[in-house]
Amino acid sequence: MKQGFLLAMLITCMAIQAQELSYRKFLSEGKCWYQHAVYHYGKASEYIDIEKDIYYSYLLKGDTLIDDMDCKKMYLCSEDTTYHCAMYEVDRKVMYIPKGEQEAKVLYDFQENPQTLWEFGMEWPKLLLMTTDTISVDDNHFRRMRFSNEEFYEEFPEDIVSNWVEGIGCAGDIFKDVLYTIKLAHISDEWEYTWTDLDSCYEDGKRIFTNEDFFKEPVTSSIRMWNTKGKEEKVIYDLQGRKVTIPQKNRLYIKNGKKSIYR
Repeated sequence: MKQGFLLAMLITCMAIQAQELSYRKFLSEGKCWYQHAVYHYGKASEYIDIEKDIYYSYLLKGDTLIDDMDCKKMYLCSEDTTYHCAMYEVDRKVMYIPKGEQEAKVLYDFQENPQTLWEFGMEWPKLLLMTTDTISVDDNHFRRMRFSNEEFYEEFPEDIVSNWVEGIGCAGDIFKDVLYTIKLAHISDEWEYTWTDLDSCYEDGKRIFTNEDFFKEPVTSSIRMWNTKGKEEKVIYDLQGRKVTIPQKNRLYIKNGKKSIYR
């Protein structure tokens, strides 16, 4: 009886682990991302403060062939439905080809240590992968990657500036990995900005993810990956509880009470 229970538990854990390790595709026919944006405009001298909700979505529908590469078509749906870009996946990277262009650009890199974040072909500051873990949504497991910004890492080493989830994208506009964009007017008392987030994602007509899910507690203990730059590391122990003076790269240790891979 006891052996049967332990075997069942082992099989369950193996099934969860297999689900966690398998790559969840970003592109599938009919998949839809619903977005919500809040536009703000203000003018202090005239006490103007305008706020407007904007709703739109991205829809994958149909196939196309570009330079012998099989791609999915992505449409932007707001007041009208317009072709937005072509997309394909390779080596855990989500690539896109903007409308009217032929060159593919990296939108997401879900490899273990992506180096650069791209937005419409412009290179943003490098992201430092801080943690990878697994979250559960309606019994489905999603792999999450949490990033810090290299530019501010030394001053704010624990700040998480971006959450990526395999098969979903980021918590903001899936094509813009920033939660808000700011456009300051020439006159100092005016401001204009838009705050954007992903409301929900649907696959096969079923909702599989919402914005709140990006910030869930992990179902398994995180394997923390940290960078050697920045503030001095705290005490590190090996898996036997012994203090480590000189940790070796790519080895598993205990840091701050958590299992961590030293980078």
